[in-house]
Amino acid sequence: MSANASSANSATLSSPFVEIWLFGSCNPKTKAGVWSAILQRPDTDEQEVSGAEACTTFARMELTAAIRAIEMLTKPCRAVIHSNEYLVLGIKKWLPWWQITSWRNAAGECIKNVDLWMPLQQATAQLDLECCLFRPDVDAGMKRRLKRLAKAASQGGTA
Repeated sequence: MSANASSANSATLSSPFVEIWLFGSCNPKTKAGVWSAILQRPDTDEQEVSGAEACTTFARMELTAAIRAIEMLTKPCRAVIHSNEYLVLGIKKWLPWWQITSWRNAAGECIKNVDLWMPLQQATAQLDLECCLFRPDVDAGMKRRLKRLAKAASQGGTA
């Protein structure tokens, strides 16, 4: 089922298709973080994007990877995002609830990382979106590529 059912009208089954692989990480001691994304389309070359931040969190790196990857899309499309549980649950379950509650959690407090969740929600509105958890047995090679890409970004280079 699509995470954004309302977007199905603008992105039909005949729309372009892309798989988006995401990675974010943060060193808990230094707070230095990295993120990366690989976009795969059946009819074009892969696209890669990555970055690093000096003081951040794991959650912010995952969200940043998703936002930067989706920003690379030029038109509405069908997309499958491969990521971790935080991002998958956030998109599938929490985003619709947060919109209803004006971006507040169950305690009535503003959600963490609202400055990233809001743009992510806006960016995903153009997509017929499916979210999948990484499968360790199947997706290990892609995870290694994403980690190399992110590490290179932290060192100021390319993978």
